[in-house]
Amino acid sequence: MVLNENSKIVIFGGLGFIGENLIRFFLRKDFNNIVIIDRDCKEGSQKYNIYKDFYEKCKVINFDLTNDDFSIIKEDFLKAEFMINLSFARDDYSFNPDKIILDYIKENKTHPKLIHFGSRMQYAKGQNILSEESVLEGRNEYSIRKNEVENMYREYAKELNLDVLYLRIGNIYGYSKKFFEKKTIDAFLLKNLVVKGELEITISKDIYKDMIYVDDFLEGIHALLELESSFGQIYNLSSGKKTTIGEMIEVCKKYFPDAKIVYNPKSLDYEDSFIKDVSKIKNHTNWEAKHSFEEGFEKLILKLLKKK
Repeated sequence: MVLNENSKIVIFGGLGFIGENLIRFFLRKDFNNIVIIDRDCKEGSQKYNIYKDFYEKCKVINFDLTNDDFSIIKEDFLKAEFMINLSFARDDYSFNPDKIILDYIKENKTHPKLIHFGSRMQYAKGQNILSEESVLEGRNEYSIRKNEVENMYREYAKELNLDVLYLRIGNIYGYSKKFFEKKTIDAFLLKNLVVKGELEITISKDIYKDMIYVDDFLEGIHALLELESSFGQIYNLSSGKKTTIGEMIEVCKKYFPDAKIVYNPKSLDYEDSFIKDVSKIKNHTNWEAKHSFEEGFEKLILKLLKKK
């Protein structure tokens, strides 16, 4: 079974950055059987007001994995052909949404195809080129958790004969309706420039990141979901290209020439340079990121300025 416009797709935590863009992508492709499960999204809520168009084109269920009765979502859960969890453990790691979902799959003996979103932070520091075979090592609570969850998916997949696609994603940038709530480098740069008109850079301009424009990211996911053999595999999903902090700033200067930009580099232990080896996904699907950083970032800036 490969993804098509009639596939029943259930997305937990779908009203965030990745979820918003992924759902809009599916809708542009005329997918017609999308179920969004999220908390605090009743009619009249902030999420309802922000994503009202989703309520017209998708089925949206207000549901909290921590304490709600699964009977609310059971019918859609059991019929899901593809399932994506974009919710993550809360700051105190007091619950594990992935385990709750996997246990319910086990209890009901259902077999949706699962897409697991991992992170480049799963890789050990000191590796500037990251392949799927690079050493994994938790560098903080978040990455430790991500590695634990990926291993948990492997255990359940083996026990229950589940098909799981494992993604290790990088720095995704692009527009969303809640863009300034993101805790990412693109949001940091543009929130300061758009809202405050000034920016303090506390890391070296020579540090580089692997940045991928959200449209390219979504096309990569789509390419993998159309490939039956991708399930059971791990894929880095990023641009595979290097963009320095200095290059990011130069693009910003084009659109904010009067902004006050101050360089005040400090030693930040968690900052490191990296790019991802994306040869595996390219070889398996012929996909590759089409946007240069400058092209994607300019699209993002222009959209933010238009919405301002």
